[in-house]
Amino acid sequence: MEEEQDCIMSLSDFPEPILFKVFRHLEGAELAKLCTQDRRLRVVAGEQTLWQALALDRWPNATACHHGGDWQQLYRTRARLPNTFTAGIDRLHQLTRQAAGKQQLRMNSDSLPGTAASSSPAGSPLRTNVYGFSQVPYTRIPHMLLDKVMENLFSLCAWSAGRSTARRNLFATSSSSSSRDACSVNSSEQAAAAASEMRLVRQDMAWWLSSKPEAVLQYVRRSSSMLDDWDMWGSGFSAWPEVVWRRSALQFLADLQLGPQEGVCPSVTERLQRELAHLDDCIRSVDTESTDLPTPTRPQGLPAKHWWYSLRGQLAGCAC
Repeated sequence: MEEEQDCIMSLSDFPEPILFKVFRHLEGAELAKLCTQDRRLRVVAGEQTLWQALALDRWPNATACHHGGDWQQLYRTRARLPNTFTAGIDRLHQLTRQAAGKQQLRMNSDSLPGTAASSSPAGSPLRTNVYGFSQVPYTRIPHMLLDKVMENLFSLCAWSAGRSTARRNLFATSSSSSSRDACSVNSSEQAAAAASEMRLVRQDMAWWLSSKPEAVLQYVRRSSSMLDDWDMWGSGFSAWPEVVWRRSALQFLADLQLGPQEGVCPSVTERLQRELAHLDDCIRSVDTESTDLPTPTRPQGLPAKHWWYSLRGQLAGCAC
């Protein structure tokens, strides 16, 4: 009997190479439980290569740079967040890396108007720039990428704003103190996780303002010029719904309050505020001139400062 008891081995008794091979087949929750066991299991279960493989399997475009390279921290943080939110963060970071020239651009140049692919005779060699775009000016590439970056920024910040409102409403309508406490804990953990992941967004947007400020300012000017398009026979200011969400994306950018500490020159911030003020004047002018503006869908929980979502044209103030 004593000999049989001596032959019984615990998990900690196995050699580390064997433990490592076994742990590679575990899910994140199972690996996290092992990190709470004895010191030897914590060391093996805390190996960064294990957590990096788990993270990249779940979020293929993820990076742990905003967590100091700690893949375990990245996984534990992101596990509390919906995949649509984390995918938006990764997409924004990927587009920023492309604009910085740190990642190969992948875009079908055949679909771009005026490219060599659509205008060159059959069999003739295509002229491409360093990014692989056929006949596409280098100066236009950051602007093209920034459009997608701002779309992702709007979606991410709108989701965060909606979750904040939902948390307040849920807490206010909870009947018992225990349920309110549970809601508060879960909501606080998710809010902290979202704020942690948004640090990567802050880094990326700081890069745009510090390295490509003209692209950002041109984005604001293009938003203003879109209000010049009037469809006499159709829907009037047809670009109005797009201008509205673009203005909100710019407001979210301004709310990040990026400054010298993030490498953003104060003069860039001042110029951005002037351009935003001009865009607001154009929006108010459209509201005055139009008799009926298209009604864009206002995201849930959007702050009241996004007043452009409430405009409906002159008919809104008429007692018809």
